[in-house]
Amino acid sequence: MPLNLLYPPGPLYTQYRAVEDALNFLDALHVRQTALKSSHPDLYDVDVHICLLAFNLRVVGRKLDSLVAAFQAVIQTRQVGSLSQRSLEIQAALQEYNASVAATDPWDNPFHAAVNALGLAFDYLRSVEEDIQQFEQQNPT
Repeated sequence: MPLNLLYPPGPLYTQYRAVEDALNFLDALHVRQTALKSSHPDLYDVDVHICLLAFNLRVVGRKLDSLVAAFQAVIQTRQVGSLSQRSLEIQAALQEYNASVAATDPWDNPFHAAVNALGLAFDYLRSVEEDIQQFEQQNPT
């Protein structure tokens, strides 16, 4: 019997979907702010854009950390696999961004850093998903 943590809906699926939904919401906010900037530059405020990204990236970061903790809790002693080095590095970079934003006002951080962190969050989710799927394949029961 195969081990299913994500698909079909397994024990980590709900948390995975929560992260995915939060990322999609954040991406939609970013797209809308970018559209506002191009169509109505007089109404656009880069500080608002940065604050939206920074606040929501902290939420996404917490959801990602929760998903990773749940994944690590599933791993038993004799099972093979865990988070990849790539996932750990992306996690550290995203946590560093969130810590720097928490230490200052969000609008004091560069805009490009917030956009890069958004890309990192998508990469992190993709990497964690690959790690979970690899774990499922390496531990069939």
